[in-house]
Amino acid sequence: MTNFGFFIRFAFILLSFSAFSNEIDGKMIEHQEVFLFSETFGDKNNPAILLNAGAGSQSIVWADEFCQKLSEKGYFVIRYDYRDTGLSPQVDDEKNPYNIRDLAQDALNILKKYNIQKAHFVGFSMGGQIAQFIGAYFPEDVLSLILIGTSTDFRPGFEAFEGKFKNEGLSPPHPNYVAWATRKVDLEAQTLDEKVDDYVNTWRRLDGNSPKFREDYYRQEGLRNYTRTKLQMPYLKHAKAMRASFGTHEKAPALIKVPTLIIQGAQDPVFGIDHGKSLNTQIKNSTLMIWEGFGHAISPQNFDRLIDAIDTFLKSHFPI
Repeated sequence: MTNFGFFIRFAFILLSFSAFSNEIDGKMIEHQEVFLFSETFGDKNNPAILLNAGAGSQSIVWADEFCQKLSEKGYFVIRYDYRDTGLSPQVDDEKNPYNIRDLAQDALNILKKYNIQKAHFVGFSMGGQIAQFIGAYFPEDVLSLILIGTSTDFRPGFEAFEGKFKNEGLSPPHPNYVAWATRKVDLEAQTLDEKVDDYVNTWRRLDGNSPKFREDYYRQEGLRNYTRTKLQMPYLKHAKAMRASFGTHEKAPALIKVPTLIIQGAQDPVFGIDHGKSLNTQIKNSTLMIWEGFGHAISPQNFDRLIDAIDTFLKSHFPI
């Protein structure tokens, strides 16, 4: 029960969803008998951006509004459901275990399905880990990386949520968030309303208790997340994938050679500022932005700021 509760709560750290409905046609991507659901925004002839969400997250972490506005800057934007999330199918990870490199390969196979040779990769939390793997181990497929709320090392988070704290290495999540995330909750006994309330309160904390927190947005988002898919507990599988990848991840940042933008929230309760600085130190010639008023969430009050930062960075390196 302890490990189960840990993985469920740790997943909330790394997931993010969105509440907007979408009528853009989706595509099922086949890769080693895994069919992944994806959606696109904008003109296919424009430079491609692949959006990678956090652990256990559905593709709709990247809201329709966000994707549409980003595409209007002159990009072909793709969002997709990881295996075991959203409209993609569940995988028997006992029979066919997978790691972050496999999830990176899934992302590359989506590009191939759209006949895209190279893309810009935007990754949030675990999605940032996937982006690092792609930049390090599949450089021929990458134009640039934008890493948001992520790290060179996820071990401090796992250890903290297991009650283990070390005085060395990168910082663990904020103690107040650890206490909230590890409290005992009977998820199976909760009603839908109680689940949504819990969802809102969790994201309020992940958003750094911002005074601009949009409860209405996250309440709508929570409802959609619980009704869009019947897949259960994808966070457990993604947590296993991350655990299986610690060593390979440790080597990845130093291997990245493409232009890289790092966005680190000053109010991120999961990855402190030292995590962003670690990325900046290890990824040669990367750019670090530390933002006030930014936690560990892709929140609506920050949509425009994120879009402008991504667009400015990309056009500075790849003028249209």
